[in-house]
Amino acid sequence: METTEGLTATQVAVRRDRPPIDRRRSRVGRFLIFLLLLVAAVYIATAAVPRLFDQIDGQYAGAAREMIVRGDWLIPTQDGIPRLQKPPLVYWCEIVSLRLFGTNEFAARFPVVLATIIWFFATAALVERLSGRRLYGVCAALILATFFGTYLFTHLVMPEPFSALLFVCTFYALVCALQSVSGSVRDRWLLCAWILIALGTLTKGLHALLIPMVIGCASYALKRSTRETWRRFFLRPHGWILFFAMVTPWYVATELRYPGFLADQLGNEQVGNILNHRWPVDGDRVPLTQFLMEHVAFFFPWSFFLPGAVLTLWRSRRAWLLGEWHLLLLFLLINFAGIVFAKIQDYYLLISWPVVAIGVALFFVSGRNFSRRLFSIPGWLFVVAGLAGLAAAMCSIWHPIANSPLVDTVTRGRTVWEGIVGISSDRLGGFVPLVLIASCALVLAGVAIIYFARQGRSLAILGTCVVLMIVLFLASNRGLFLVEDQFSSARVASAIQQLGGPNYQVVCEFEANDLTSLFFYLPHSIQWLNANPEMEFATRSLGIGRDLYLDEERLESLWRSNQRVFVIASQDRLDHWRSLLQLDDQREIPVATIGTKMILMNR
Repeated sequence: METTEGLTATQVAVRRDRPPIDRRRSRVGRFLIFLLLLVAAVYIATAAVPRLFDQIDGQYAGAAREMIVRGDWLIPTQDGIPRLQKPPLVYWCEIVSLRLFGTNEFAARFPVVLATIIWFFATAALVERLSGRRLYGVCAALILATFFGTYLFTHLVMPEPFSALLFVCTFYALVCALQSVSGSVRDRWLLCAWILIALGTLTKGLHALLIPMVIGCASYALKRSTRETWRRFFLRPHGWILFFAMVTPWYVATELRYPGFLADQLGNEQVGNILNHRWPVDGDRVPLTQFLMEHVAFFFPWSFFLPGAVLTLWRSRRAWLLGEWHLLLLFLLINFAGIVFAKIQDYYLLISWPVVAIGVALFFVSGRNFSRRLFSIPGWLFVVAGLAGLAAAMCSIWHPIANSPLVDTVTRGRTVWEGIVGISSDRLGGFVPLVLIASCALVLAGVAIIYFARQGRSLAILGTCVVLMIVLFLASNRGLFLVEDQFSSARVASAIQQLGGPNYQVVCEFEANDLTSLFFYLPHSIQWLNANPEMEFATRSLGIGRDLYLDEERLESLWRSNQRVFVIASQDRLDHWRSLLQLDDQREIPVATIGTKMILMNR
């Protein structure tokens, strides 16, 4: 028989809600651990597909490739222009991976995937530390790992998965400090938290420091028992000294090389993004309503269980408010409040998704206390969705969708939704087998959920959803491969390299932060037509790389020179190019058409 000796008040309160453990539940627990390892394997196995996407993928992987070529670990560059929007930790991880595995897609994504998998296990460890229950932690990690949005965003090369991992590890250290009875042990955990905060600052910026500080102040005001720990965290100089010793060197070295960088980084990039006043604007702000609706899809399939999770959290509110759980609630609330005022992007809430996963996991580990309808209703919804998908797939087989004009996803695909609606109908035909597989999986999963709900086997339902998402992850990875030309310039770079010869010039009629996968796949200087040179600080304030920005008059002169010139443009601009460059009958058709992009060649 279990006892509560040695447990905190929070752990006792959480354990009070759980049902007795039986052998069947123990077997399910071991199976869930196996599933967590299987999901981690799926993340690694699918890292090499599809090709790297434009915009965020190319910005980090392309800059890392250039840093290797230049032998410079200090300054990330794109097309030789310093890219100083973000600190260097992600670039350093990319460099190590590219050196180990070569210049390829797997190497570019491996650091992100590795950080993501560690994030899952760190979440499990944090929940186990808070609740004293390993099973609860495994369930939370599984749910986080099988959010559809988690798989989608952590297959992009960006700093958010690193930030998310470091935030979870920071909270683990702070929780350990708050639970410690020994002053020396507590101080060591606080120093560990400072190290993690410094690493987070080197990953994305000062919000890695700001968020824990705000949470600490709120916790200090709300809970008297935490005040001594927070005073030591805020006031002892050891942590601050360690933080500045780790963070300052890169910022100072960069400021010395590029004067004015610090003012632009702290004012324009950090504060400007928080207040949505960054200049010049480098992306569209997602409407708040759309942002919230997208998260219903990002949390799939667990969004169907959110009503039950809310009821569970309400019943367990005393446990969440009594102990260190309140840190997680504050994290979610503060992060969301900051997003409301910022330049909202689809993935900005990702760092606090573990809190949502933990809340949903509590619904499953204490699920016997609720009506079985809360479990069976999602099962029926899965069945209906699966049957609807099967019907749609059959209709598309019998009555194929007529081709529609291509939509330029490069200039329009600033959000997940815009990228999806930009896929042309002629490419949707390749999705029919994937829709059939996904629909059948939904129907089978729905039937299994209904069956397990009648037996009150909540953890079996959780396992069923995880298996469903493994199938959907594999299908979606294949789907991304089918549309990679819509979002990647990899084949554009390959076509130019095959046709280019020893001496050629590339001109791109897009913004420099649009077709960024070219920086990874095309080791050649690129010039930008009618683009905005103010996007990067080094060009805007120091004039570095301004010669790479052309107008149409300079392009016409270059086009008629003896040098071979390639122009990358959008297909819907073909008539403009025919008129501007006076293309004759032999060159009216582009030398290559890839996705929504075309390549013109003068010789």
